[in-house]
Amino acid sequence: MKKKNLGYYLLILILGTVVGYFLSSMVNFLPPGGFKEALLRPLSFAAGPAKLDLRVINFTLGFGVNLNIVSVIGIFLVAWLFKVME
Repeated sequence: MKKKNLGYYLLILILGTVVGYFLSSMVNFLPPGGFKEALLRPLSFAAGPAKLDLRVINFTLGFGVNLNIVSVIGIFLVAWLFKVME
């Protein structure tokens, strides 16, 4: 088994969230109810904003992620597809 680098896992994460986004748009066609709300309930993580003032230039950095169950399913689906393709 070859050792994977960080770029491989970032690619899976990014492609998985994109697939999860498209799956979420498909779930929006379900009728309203508890099942649809449970699938689309967001779980948010955020860091920042962190400010750096150097008098000449100012930096403000922040990072946020909103995931739902369908996005996590998309990430696992892409990871599984990458494993099958190896």
